Formats: sequence, structure tokens, C-alpha cells
Amino acid sequence: MFCFLILVKFMSSTRTYYNGAVNNTTASLRQSNLSRALLLLHERAEVTRAELTSALAVSRNTTAQVVGDLVAYGLVEELDAPRTGRRGRPTTTLRPGPVSPVTVACEVAPHQVRIGVVRIGRRLTDLQVHRLPDDSPQSVIKLLRDLLPAVVARFANRCVGVSVAIYGLVDPSGRVDIAANLGWNGVPLQEELSATGSLGVPVVVGNDASLAALYEARHGAGRHAGTCLYLYGATGVGGGLTVDGRLMSGRHGYTGEVGHMLINPQGRTCRCGRVGCWETEVDWWALRRRWKPIEDRGADDEAAAREVYEAAERGDERAIQSVRDTAAWLGEGLGSLLNVIDPDVIVLAGGLSSLYSADPATVLSHALARRIGRPVDLREILVVSSDQRDAALLGAAERLLQPVLEQPPLPE
Repeated sequence: MFCFLILVKFMSSTRTYYNGAVNNTTASLRQSNLSRALLLLHERAEVTRAELTSALAVSRNTTAQVVGDLVAYGLVEELDAPRTGRRGRPTTTLRPGPVSPVTVACEVAPHQVRIGVVRIGRRLTDLQVHRLPDDSPQSVIKLLRDLLPAVVARFANRCVGVSVAIYGLVDPSGRVDIAANLGWNGVPLQEELSATGSLGVPVVVGNDASLAALYEARHGAGRHAGTCLYLYGATGVGGGLTVDGRLMSGRHGYTGEVGHMLINPQGRTCRCGRVGCWETEVDWWALRRRWKPIEDRGADDEAAAREVYEAAERGDERAIQSVRDTAAWLGEGLGSLLNVIDPDVIVLAGGLSSLYSADPATVLSHALARRIGRPVDLREILVVSSDQRDAALLGAAERLLQPVLEQPPLPE
């Protein structure tokens, strides 16, 4: 078996793809060049031959062989560039081919399930959004069992698998140990979706925020960072941690569950049953509750939070104070996380990015008050997510596509 290692450095806007071949044979070098070409195409969606030659640091003859292999296998198609009227042959453009691999990605969130197809180049298509009558495991599993076989069948042997992103604590076997905002406990979701064998492809399940973190670290707002902490706020708060583009999952797969760190011992009871969790102070419901006290969460916490921001923009003093108080708790938590993790970048998404944008001064002042060590400019560390809606779906797909891109099959 030929072994090679592709190291992808996330250190500059133009990434460098290094080949550290441990078995310097023709076949391993050939596969390495194919892999690096596919990784570049996945990042940029389209590349020219000239760009490919430069990125791979190979000769034009080697590039021609790589392109020939990829085209022969159907992974890439080559298109003539529009003619400009200049002399010489116009360069050609490469893009994912007609039989390039796809992943079926799913996102299970409170009140809805989203299903889409993700192709090389990070292109999300065929998106379906389904509202749920309830959030029970039975409803979600039935919906996925009913819908997924037809989606997978459309792509025959091109589909490398089904990847599910879900709110909650997910162990390495794909079991949802706890999903407090869905009311789930100990649901073997991956096993349930694989049990009948009707899909005929692998199924994997992971935490939604962790998978979104993977996408942001490789292709989004955290792509230049060595250590990237991703934080997402909505109905609850979740997160994910990546180092050099690789997801840190921890012993049980729980890394990133920052929403349940203790922040206010005299605070409210969280849906997880504990008192004072960070998410009880900074999620959509917390913001809405401070403006007009309510005890029950509604069906659309995002719309409720939006009302607060709109009222604040109109000059409503209570809404302005609600935003300021919630921003202060966001800063408190960020300061603690800065001390524990010391990341290069913190990517804020969902309700947390909205909160930071609404009152950055309060967030920064409280975070700095908590932080220890040398002075830093937090405005350089805190960034907003590059994809507020689809990062979890794209990250779910990334989990299955990346191994295929790193070890593509060799054409005969």
C-alpha cells in the first residue's frame, strides 16, 4: 500500500499544498498530485491550468497529466475560457466534473430539518427545508428515513455518504447523548439511520456547531488561523474548536459545549437542568426575555430577538438596555474562553454575531476585563462567520468529502 501525507497549511490567503510523500514512487506521487489538485478545486470551485501549475509547483507537463487523469475519471471537466481577441491559445478552466463525488448533508435543528447536496467546490444544491410537527426523535428519524433514500439514489455511486449535523452532544458512534433544546437523551441516531441498509452508503452524525467550526476553519472566517474557536448562538449556544484545520473532538466528542459552562451561579435554570449556564444569558431567548419578560420560549426565538434589535434602533430604552446587558454576558464568557484556549481567532455566528455587531464596545470591555496576560486587540481576534446559514451543512459534507479528496482513486 502506498502511503502519503498531505499537509494543508491554513496560514495565508493563497494556501500552499505540501506533499510529504513517505514512499517516493510514481504511483504515490501521482495520487498526491491528484489529491492536491482536487483540494485546490474544492477550495476555489474553479481554477485555470496556470493556477494549478503554480499551486502545485510542478511543470506544465505534469499538470497536463494530472488534468488528464482527473478528466478521464470524470472528477473534473475542462472548459475553454472566453476568447479575448488576444493572440495565443486562451487558458482553460477546470471545474468539478459530471461524476465528481457528492455528499448528502442534513441539519437537524429545533422545529426543522434541512437536507442538501454538497459537491466539490463547496456548492450546496437541491436544498429542502421541512418543518417538524414536533422535535421528537421519532418524528426526525421517520422524516429522514422517508426522504433520504430518494436523494441518495439520484446520485447513484457518486454519493460518498450521508452526514447529519444536529444540535446536542454527539459521541463518536453517532449517538446523541443529550440534545436539551430538542428534548433528546441517548438516541442512537447514526445507528437508526443505518439500520435498514436502505441508503447503501455510510451515515455519520456530528454536532452542528463542531461541523460548522470545521467549515469555517478550512474555508471561512477562520481559514488563516492555527487555533480557531467557533461560537454559534441561537436557541442555545454551541461551539467547536479546530487546530490547523482539524477538529478537536475530545474523549467523548463533547469539545465545544461552551453554552453549558457556568457563568452566573445565581442565574436561571437551563434546559439541561443546571443553573447559570452561559446560554441562559446570551441566546435569543435571553435577549427577548430581558426586553419583555416571558417564561416560555416561542416557536421562533430568532424573530423574537429581531424585535428587540428593531426596538433598540427606534430608541426604545428598555430594548437598548436589554442588548447592553446581554452583550455584557457575551463578553464575560468570551473573556473566560480567551484565558482557557488562547485562540488565534474566535468566529462568532448566529445570534452571537448579531449581538456583537449591535454593541461591540460592551462585549469588548467585558471580555478584556476578564482576560489575563499581555494586552491584545480583541477586534483582530473576534470575527463574524463567513456563512451564517449553511456552515453546518457545508461542514457536515466536509467531513465525508475530505477523505475522498485526500485519497482519490487512481484511474486505470
